[in-house]
Amino acid sequence: MAKKQDIYSLFDFCKSADRLQVFDEHTLDDEGNIIPFIDQAAIVTHYLQLMRDPHLELPYREQAEGILQLWYVFHSYCYGRVS
Repeated sequence: MAKKQDIYSLFDFCKSADRLQVFDEHTLDDEGNIIPFIDQAAIVTHYLQLMRDPHLELPYREQAEGILQLWYVFHSYCYGRVS
């Protein structure tokens, strides 16, 4: 029996970008259109790279954190961690 994967990288998640779209209010642009998954990944990766600098004001902090939470819930649901 295969062991469930406990660590799931952003790269693993992005491999499904052509088949996957998760969305909520954090994944909408200013016009109300759904931000493509690959652009969601760009927002998140920029946020993760820059969040360590306390002197930077990241205007997309709330959006990036919302997307990360959405991805976490999606991943947890797919792998049986959320009922």
